[in-house]
Amino acid sequence: MDFDSDGVRLHYEVHGPESGAPIVLVHGFASHYRLNWVGTRWQETLTGAGFRVIGLDCRGHGDSDKPHDPRAYETPVMAADVERLLDHLGIESAHYLG
Repeated sequence: MDFDSDGVRLHYEVHGPESGAPIVLVHGFASHYRLNWVGTRWQETLTGAGFRVIGLDCRGHGDSDKPHDPRAYETPVMAADVERLLDHLGIESAHYLG
């Protein structure tokens, strides 16, 4: 699934029970959600433990847009992407792993 974060299209996935405690998984630099969290079986482990897993392909990575402006990758901008994703999903608070 995709959503718009301040004009940048970001890709995300949601897995696990809707009633589960939400946990946002954010990958490292030069990676993407599926490589970091699916391939290593973290998604499977966390959904098996009852969490609602929300995986984000950060801007510039995976299936998300890749802006050319270096300022688009500053820490406050990327943190705001996570906040916007939670707002988009109607989630007030979540665990964070990344």
